[in-house]
Amino acid sequence: MSLESTALSDHETRAPRRRAQMGRRTYSLDEISKMLGLSRNRTFAAAREGRLPVPVFKIGNRFFVTRALFDRLLETGDLRSRDQS
Repeated sequence: MSLESTALSDHETRAPRRRAQMGRRTYSLDEISKMLGLSRNRTFAAAREGRLPVPVFKIGNRFFVTRALFDRLLETGDLRSRDQS
């Protein structure tokens, strides 16, 4: 196997840098489970059953929660924006 065949394409090497520059706007359910101190299985079950206190969206087989809403929930205990209060 040559070094050329194992090298990443230019697109593959730039994509992680672009994501880091943009900043992630979501948390995975694995991250949510760690922050809440819940087991992974319990967190995923709650997401599937609609029992998490934040909206969860699914892309393919992966579940995500928006950082802004989750962080607001942790800080204030409320999902409403300050403008709605």
